Amino acid sequence: MREVALFFTWREFGAGTTTFTAHLYKGFEDAGYTPYIFRVRPKTETFTRKFAQFEDVYYRNVSPDDAVKIARSTPSLLCSPCPAKHLVDPEIIHKLIKAGMRVVIHGVIDKRIHARLGTLPLIQSPFVVRPALAKLFDRAYYIPHPYVRAYASPPQAARPKHAISIARTTFVKNTHIILEANKYLLKPERVELRGTVDRMYVRHKLRIDLPSKEHPSKGFPPMWDKGAVECSQAMYAVDMSSGSNHVGGGTQYTFLEAWDGGAINIINKDWLDDAGVMKHQVNCYAVASVKELANTLQSYQPEEQEFIRENGSHELKKHEARKVAKAYWGLLNK
Repeated sequence: MREVALFFTWREFGAGTTTFTAHLYKGFEDAGYTPYIFRVRPKTETFTRKFAQFEDVYYRNVSPDDAVKIARSTPSLLCSPCPAKHLVDPEIIHKLIKAGMRVVIHGVIDKRIHARLGTLPLIQSPFVVRPALAKLFDRAYYIPHPYVRAYASPPQAARPKHAISIARTTFVKNTHIILEANKYLLKPERVELRGTVDRMYVRHKLRIDLPSKEHPSKGFPPMWDKGAVECSQAMYAVDMSSGSNHVGGGTQYTFLEAWDGGAINIINKDWLDDAGVMKHQVNCYAVASVKELANTLQSYQPEEQEFIRENGSHELKKHEARKVAKAYWGLLNK
């Protein structure tokens, strides 16, 4: 039996590493492997628990000692790091890497976490999810984000909404840029916020800087298809997160969900800083300011927009979860 262990050490569900883990799990299943998701807790449990809100994806809690045994006997992958203060055993990531577990790096924040943990010198040939991240290491393997499509091809039905954002409403996503742009737009042209809400961000940023604006109160947890379904209802999907936080030149799950749903991505221009996947007026629009965002949302160029939509759908094929899982398996067993 071709088994693979996926370790998820982040303290809570949410953000891209949760989605990554679920899509990679499904990719391994679809490719004929037997994946397991493990979280390291004080005691080993014999039963499984639901992984976030992803249907048919489960994880099991295991003790630090049992986790090390698994890493020694099974091809293993760290899908999300975690600062030491949130780990049940501050040395557990050291121990797992020494036992043979390989590491996925999702952004510069991951590298900082490993530097603080002292595990950075132990990481040999990590996997990276964006091409530019490979430059941070002497040797690294780029494998794109795994993605399980909701739609075989972008939906062609009418889109009742002009623009939405399924990105989290939080500091790193620069949600205030979207709300500032909405000031310049007629109500039908404004961006509707549909992502998970960070209450601290609303309280300490939005209510102070934009006290007169309506603030988001809705959102949805990580789950299959929801982001793509939301995007299938809109012409544009807006995400103003900074590519410099991740090292640009690649993708994130909001981009993939927009392509899946047939919406046109409008992203922060600094995602284009490194030659990579996202290309302005090819598979997305990229903007550098509030005014540029507002102007883009007011534009109407149907031929160009259809070209961008088709290119996005084509790019999404490179992220097919089954193919991505096979790439990981090949390198885990190299």
